[in-house]
Amino acid sequence: MRSARHAKASAAASAAAAGAFTYNRANYLFDSGLRFSRYTSGYNFAMAQAAQYRQDIRDLTGLTVTKMDTYHVIGVIFFVLNFQLIMAGRLGVHGPSPPGYIMGIYWVCSTSALMFLCVLIWFTLHASARATAGMAHMLTRSVRLPIPTPKQLDKARRTGNMFEKQRVTDVLRVPFVVPAPKAKKSTAAPQSKTGTQRRMPKWYQDEAKELHTSKGAAPAATRGANPEHFELYRGLQQEWAVHDCYARIGILYFFTHWITAASIYTQCHCFGELRALWPAWSGSLVFCVAHWCMLKLDIQEESDSKFLAQLPIENVVPFTPMILVAAMSLDYSVLVPNDGWIALIYVLAWVAYIIHFVWALRLFELAMPHPQADPPEVAGKPWTPGEWFASTVYIVAPPKQLEPGNVCLQQADRGTEEMKAAKGGKGAAVPQKKAREAGPMLYPWKLFRGAILTNISLWIFIMFGRVFDQVHGERQLLKQEGRVMLGTQFQNCDD
Repeated sequence: MRSARHAKASAAASAAAAGAFTYNRANYLFDSGLRFSRYTSGYNFAMAQAAQYRQDIRDLTGLTVTKMDTYHVIGVIFFVLNFQLIMAGRLGVHGPSPPGYIMGIYWVCSTSALMFLCVLIWFTLHASARATAGMAHMLTRSVRLPIPTPKQLDKARRTGNMFEKQRVTDVLRVPFVVPAPKAKKSTAAPQSKTGTQRRMPKWYQDEAKELHTSKGAAPAATRGANPEHFELYRGLQQEWAVHDCYARIGILYFFTHWITAASIYTQCHCFGELRALWPAWSGSLVFCVAHWCMLKLDIQEESDSKFLAQLPIENVVPFTPMILVAAMSLDYSVLVPNDGWIALIYVLAWVAYIIHFVWALRLFELAMPHPQADPPEVAGKPWTPGEWFASTVYIVAPPKQLEPGNVCLQQADRGTEEMKAAKGGKGAAVPQKKAREAGPMLYPWKLFRGAILTNISLWIFIMFGRVFDQVHGERQLLKQEGRVMLGTQFQNCDD
C-alpha cells in the first residue's frame, strides 16, 4: 500500500512538473515571439521616422531652391527689361535730350538697379546649388534608414533551446501557486531582488534591465535632445542662408531703383517726345503708389534702435518722381523763363537728390546684419536662430529642440541591444552629433555692402556734378554732337 501511495505521489509530482514545464516553456516561446515582434515594430517605427527626417531635409532645402530659382527667373527677365530701359528706349534719340538734373537721377537709378540685379543673381546661383549639394550630402551620408544587420536580427531572436538556460524556478514555476506580480506604474526594474521580482521570469528581468535602466540605454545628455539631422542641417545651412537672405534683399533694392528709373523714363518720354503733360503725371503716380506698396510690404522694422529708422524716408522716397514731374512741368511749360522759375526747378531737383541720398544710407542700415536673442517659436511662423538675422521671414531653420510630446526613437534607444542603428558600435553609446559652432557666413554681406557703398558713392558723385553744372552752366564741359576732338583731327587731315 505504501509503495502504491509513493507511486501515485511520484506520478502526480511528475505530472505537475511536466505540466509546469510545458506551461512555462510555452510562456517563454510566447514571450520570445513578442520580443522579436517588438524588435521589428521598433525598427519599423524608427524607419518611418527616418523617412520623415529625410523628408524634412528635402522640405527645408526645397524652400531655398524654389525661392532661388524663382528669383533667378525674375532676374533674367528684368535683365532684358533693364537693358531695354537703358538701350532700346534711350532718351535723346527721338527728341531733345531731357534736362541734366533728371538724367542724373535716372542714370544712377538705372545703373544701380543693374548692379543689384547682378549681385542677387550670383547669390541665387550659389544658394540654390549649395543647398542642393548639402541635401544630397546629408541624404547619402547622415540621414539613412536604420535597417538592422543580420547579426542584430540573430541576436534579437530567441530559440527554443535557450529555455534550458533559464533558472530552475522559472522552468518549474507553478502558476497561481507562485503568482506573477501586479503591474506597477513605474516601468523601471527594481534595484533590489525582492520577492516580487523573483516571481518574474529571468528573461523578462534581463529585457527590462536592458530597456529601462541606464546601462545600455541612451546617455542622459542625449535623452530628449534634438534629432541629429536638425543639428547637422542647421550647421550646414549657414553656408547658404546668408546668400538666401541677401538675394531677397537684393530683389527689393533692385526694384526700388528700377521702378524709379521707369517712372522717370515715362516722364522724359511724355515731356520730351509726346509733349503730354497729364499722362506724365498719371503714369508717375501709378509707379509711385506701386513703389510705396512694395516698400511697405518688405520693410517691417520691429525696433527704432537705428538712427535712420527715426526718419520715415521709406514713406517719402517712392514719391520723388512726383517732385520731378512738377519740376519737368515747369521746365517744359509755356511760362517765360526767369531766375525765379529756374531757382524753383533747381530746388525741387535738389530735394529729390537729397531724399535719394538719405535713402541710400537707409538701405545700408537696413541691410546691415545685427544678431538677436533666439526668438520664441510660434506655430505657423518662420524661425531662425538668434545668431542669424532678425526679421528674416523667408528662411526657415531647423528647431533647436523638439516640441513637447515628440520623441526621436533613434536617440531614445541609442546604445540598446535591440535598437542600435546600423552605424552603432559594439555596445558603446554613440555620441550625438551637434551643429558646428560657427556663425553665419558674412561674405555675402561684404559683397552686398560693397554694392551699397558703390550706390552711395554714385549719389555723392552725381550731386557734385550737379553743383558743378549749376555753377558753370548746364553741359558746358562737352561739345555739341559731331564736334568731338578726334573727328575734328580727321577732318583737318582730309582737308
